[in-house]
Amino acid sequence: MQPKLSIDLDELTFALTFHDPYLGSSYRFDLQTGAVIFVSDGVDAEDLPADLDDDARYLRIDAVDSSVSWQIRADFAEQVSDSRLARRLLDALEQRKPFRRFEDALAQSPEAREAWFA
Repeated sequence: MQPKLSIDLDELTFALTFHDPYLGSSYRFDLQTGAVIFVSDGVDAEDLPADLDDDARYLRIDAVDSSVSWQIRADFAEQVSDSRLARRLLDALEQRKPFRRFEDALAQSPEAREAWFA
């Protein structure tokens, strides 16, 4: 049995949702440690694993398209049992910076936040 990984869900969520084609950056997920590794021209190569591009241990994380990410959040909000929280989450998605506002609204309910990450 393989040991459970300790994964920083905020880092993983960011890697799945952040995409900047002009930055030339990417993310990798270390299947052995659970670490999310940021790779960019601005990152010193000495700070990265030498076999990052060759070892299957480092899984490339591709960002989810924003429209797909928005729909995943909307679907989640519609399944929240607390109708007031569900309304706040859906309202957040209609405002400027919807993902940030969604996360802020979600932070008000630790149980819902945990369900979101699950």
